[in-house]
Amino acid sequence: NGMEQLLTVDRVIVHPNYNQDNILEGTDLAILKLSNRITRSAAVIPICFPSSRVNVALGSPCFFTGWGKVFTNWSNGSLRMPKTLREAQIEMGADLHCQQSSPKFSQVHSSCFNTEGRSPCSGDSGGGIFCPS
Repeated sequence: NGMEQLLTVDRVIVHPNYNQDNILEGTDLAILKLSNRITRSAAVIPICFPSSRVNVALGSPCFFTGWGKVFTNWSNGSLRMPKTLREAQIEMGADLHCQQSSPKFSQVHSSCFNTEGRSPCSGDSGGGIFCPS
């Protein structure tokens, strides 16, 4: 549809502490170095990494993307792999809530979000969450 750009990846930089046997450590991510610059457009805008830690206000809108599984039938739990990249909007939540509901929650490796039925699934891991500022 003219909105996509096909780019070549020059290098994949995997987190130095990545362990495929323990993806719950928060290190299941990589940076892709592209061979060429992207061409900015209404549909293609680079995401910038902050130069230091950024505090996102409670309730702020954030987005996650991925090619993870999606439900096809909620009643029986049927899942399928999507053919296109998916996106969902969520909002920043309180870490205390996540700590109380999940004893393994770590503020060092994780953030807490209110998903209201929209959440990453198998295959979305490492995809990132983006909070406009």
